[in-house]
Order: sequence, then C-alpha cells, then structure tokens
Amino acid sequence: MYASGSKAVSAAAPLARGRAYRAEVQSMPSGAWTKIQIDTIEYDPLEDFDTDNYKYVCSVAGYYCILAGGSFEALGVNETVAAFKLQKNSTRLQQSEVLYNNIGASVVAPCMLVGCFTHLDIDDEVTFYGTQATGGSKNVIGGVGRTFLSIECTKED
Repeated sequence: MYASGSKAVSAAAPLARGRAYRAEVQSMPSGAWTKIQIDTIEYDPLEDFDTDNYKYVCSVAGYYCILAGGSFEALGVNETVAAFKLQKNSTRLQQSEVLYNNIGASVVAPCMLVGCFTHLDIDDEVTFYGTQATGGSKNVIGGVGRTFLSIECTKED
C-alpha cells in the first residue's frame, strides 16, 4: 500500500518483463541458425532471464509482447541473406530476413528487428537465433541496443 493524495492505493505486483543483450561480439557461422548468446541483463525484476543458457523462462502465464534486434558487423558480400528469429519451446514464432545488396566491406548491416505477440505458459522458453549466408563466419555486434531480447507481459492469465 502507498499513499496517493488523501487515499491509500494498493500497489499491484509488477507484470513480468525484462530486457537482456549480448555484451560482446559473437561469431556466427554461415548457413546455420545459431542461438544468440544473450548474456547481460539490463532489467529483469522477476529474474526470468537465464544468461547461462541464453533464454527467457516464463514465470507468469499471460500474453506477451516480444521484441528482439540484432546487427552484423560488415558482411562484405553482395546479395547476402541475414536473418533473425524468435522461438518458443524450440518452435519458430517469428522471423525477419533481409537480402543485403551492394553492402560495402566496411559497412555495418542495419539493425534487424523481429517481434510478435504470443501467449506464454509458466516454464515456456523464449530464445533468439540468427543466421547469415556469406560463406564464412561473421560477427553479431554486442552492446546495449545492438543485439537484444526484450519481453513484456501485457495481460496475465
């Protein structure tokens, strides 16, 4: 309870939410879906992010807005496909794919976003994957706002 003006207001428990990101660059092989190693928590009041296994584990059943973003360092190859996807319990929820054409060797690929609304049950897992098709390994950029997974419960069951 807290006071708001002249009356007491009951404070509701916070909805499940959190944001975590990849702190450093992560090497990604060509042609294979690779789990993004989300290893740094920005905020996570219910401690649902598992940074040892790079996933979000739901503790409150409900409807969630999930947004993830990733950027590659210079891809340096014309007509290169790069993609990111969200998964729930090893099943694809949403995917974002871009064909980069005439991107220079030193140009950082723009941040790609992938997002969705979905229902999560307790213990459902959300993971974030990326892939690229340059023929060699490329780096996903790390740092706040560069490669991240953000999740918020909009309505509890």
